[in-house]
Amino acid sequence: MLKNVEAHQPPLRVPAESGTLDTESSQSFSQRLLSGEVAGAPSSWRPIEGASAAEILTQHKDPLRAVVAGEAPAIIVRGALGSARARELSYRLLEGSGAKTSHGLFTVTASKPGRPPPQFGAFGVMLSRNIGQKPSKVARMAADYSRLYAQRGLGAPARLINATLGELAAGRAVGVARDVATNGTLTAGGCFRMHFNNGSFGQHFDSLRSADFASDAACGGRRQIRWASSSRGRHAQRFADLYRFGDMLAALVLLQRSERAAPGMSVINVHKDELLRDCDVPVAVTPHNTAPDFERRGMARWREKVAAATLPLPLAEGDLYIFNANRLHVVHPTAGERRRLSFGSFVGVSDEEVRIWS
Repeated sequence: MLKNVEAHQPPLRVPAESGTLDTESSQSFSQRLLSGEVAGAPSSWRPIEGASAAEILTQHKDPLRAVVAGEAPAIIVRGALGSARARELSYRLLEGSGAKTSHGLFTVTASKPGRPPPQFGAFGVMLSRNIGQKPSKVARMAADYSRLYAQRGLGAPARLINATLGELAAGRAVGVARDVATNGTLTAGGCFRMHFNNGSFGQHFDSLRSADFASDAACGGRRQIRWASSSRGRHAQRFADLYRFGDMLAALVLLQRSERAAPGMSVINVHKDELLRDCDVPVAVTPHNTAPDFERRGMARWREKVAAATLPLPLAEGDLYIFNANRLHVVHPTAGERRRLSFGSFVGVSDEEVRIWS
């Protein structure tokens, strides 16, 4: 679905004095969801799968709209990149010539003393990490990474996502995000991501409009909010070419699995708008995404709903997959020393357009 250490915090932990928990122990549901033990989506809610975009289109004439509407949890193009190409790119990212650090090309945020080691790294432009920057600066960073991708032979996943979205667009105009002031491109087509040392992303949804959850007007000041980053402004509004899209998908290519035998991620058929309407759900908010906390007293209904709507996605190296980032989803912990690598972007979708950023 876009993701980083700051913007993807663990599920919100509520202090004991702030309320009584239900009969389940504190954090138990979040832990079960993260571990992959919770899975109960109906058999009718299954991905649209195929070996090519053409094969996907034989099953649905507008598959992007199907994912937006929740008719399908995801689109999966099996082997779109190819497992051999995925292994080659993984080698270049982690062990190839020119690796800058022990993490290869990935930039990893250092942990503070006494804190767990970092679990996520990135190589590329992530808007979630730069949402407080001027769009013109993000465009300059994107241009730099576009050159780096070309120099290191890393451009294939970006080209694949762009081409596949073009085939699946059902007549929509497909383009990359731009700074409206300078017309500079805001993305190198996506960002390489690495999870290691048990790295994961807890339940959350991605949205450039997450600040709506912190609006007193939405719930009359009643909703319990924890800001998961120091930036509380509506910075996303400056990225006008993206903010205008209400529907937001995630498009990724899996490059390397961890040693985890089970699926690496799950999608949950719970849309952000459902949560927005329920002012009793405590949430942790960043300018880019929101993580709800269902451990609180009175959240049993939500725990049951999430458990009945969770679907693990079985993905192989080289698969391209697209899901609705506005719906809850989870990236399960990696296992062993083999790191999980992917290339990901976000996709704004309307009836007329598709916009790609990262």
